[in-house]
Amino acid sequence: RHDPAYKQQNPHVTVEYMHVPDAELAEKTTTLFVAGDAPELFIPQGDHAIAYIDRGWAAEVDYRAVGLKGGADLANAYAWQQALDQWKVKGKYYGMPTEISNYCLWINNKLYREAGLDPQRDYPKDWDQMIDVARRLTKQEGGQITQRGFDLDYGRPAYHWGGHLYQLAGPMIQEDGKVTINNESAVRTLQYWADWGLKHQLGGFKMTNGATPFRNSQVAMWVSGAWYSAGLRTNAPDLFKDVTIKPFPRWKDKKHDHGTHVYGYSFVVNSQSAAETRAEAWKLAWYFSGFAPDYLSANGLLIPKKDFVESPAFKNFADIPALDVFLDDMKKSTYFPKTPVYSKISDTLKTFFARSWTEGQPARQVIPEVQKELERVLAEARR
Repeated sequence: RHDPAYKQQNPHVTVEYMHVPDAELAEKTTTLFVAGDAPELFIPQGDHAIAYIDRGWAAEVDYRAVGLKGGADLANAYAWQQALDQWKVKGKYYGMPTEISNYCLWINNKLYREAGLDPQRDYPKDWDQMIDVARRLTKQEGGQITQRGFDLDYGRPAYHWGGHLYQLAGPMIQEDGKVTINNESAVRTLQYWADWGLKHQLGGFKMTNGATPFRNSQVAMWVSGAWYSAGLRTNAPDLFKDVTIKPFPRWKDKKHDHGTHVYGYSFVVNSQSAAETRAEAWKLAWYFSGFAPDYLSANGLLIPKKDFVESPAFKNFADIPALDVFLDDMKKSTYFPKTPVYSKISDTLKTFFARSWTEGQPARQVIPEVQKELERVLAEARR
């Protein structure tokens, strides 16, 4: 949409686009780099970006090319200082976000009212309350659940379970790469997730992911991003008009006021390109990142530039309910620990945690095994 205007202002620049499905992006981009044919500008998922930085494939932001004095100016252009931490290594920045997202609690107001609950007053603030509220909202027929009050997102343990754990223990992987997941807080958090389905019979790993059932009023509460509003507005317009958004619940005895882990996508520039090409690529990235309201309107994707989030346009944005709730929880939370093997870590969590979620293996047995496997994965990556 904005490409013609950019080309008119910069006739010496030619922009060619390559669309790659998100599920194929990391492998495709890596293959192109190995072949020496990678694009000058690309948009990796933030948790994969560190792999490109570690391999020397990502260029530091050319601050002067976009009219900035340095990294501090870049960070100050965003709504909070840590917004760019996902792309910051040893004090240098390697990305300009096209999206920063988190997950908050979506509530179906109609189902709350039918259960005699007030979504503004009775929503669960902590995880003990979540069990009680979900029970009141759960319906069964013939021993089968027909309406879930809430369910956990078992498909994204790094973001959801990781954020849940962070509230008690901080990061599971430290900045120096040390794995610190083998602790009572991790045992407690994993057991909570296992008990949700196996003990409390409120849903669980074997049931359908709650995104579509929430849209169909078969799940009363679901944790999702601001971008979820776009599909909800199109496919369930009546529900969209009658939802409430609240922060991701906390442990009552939390040590950190933290929601789910934050994640994002960003423009990254190929370090193997010529200097003048890198400068032009950063100019293009900075230009596109200036259309934050358009990104938000089209896809529900937030580019949290400070000038936008402090503007009346942000405060009065009607296409996403309670956008300020997402932003406030985002500011309190962190990205998943930076690692060049994020995919392997995520797969490890899914594989080992399933032993508790489906087989009922005690979390106290599973967590030490996860510690050992994560240590092995990270040691292998360092070789």
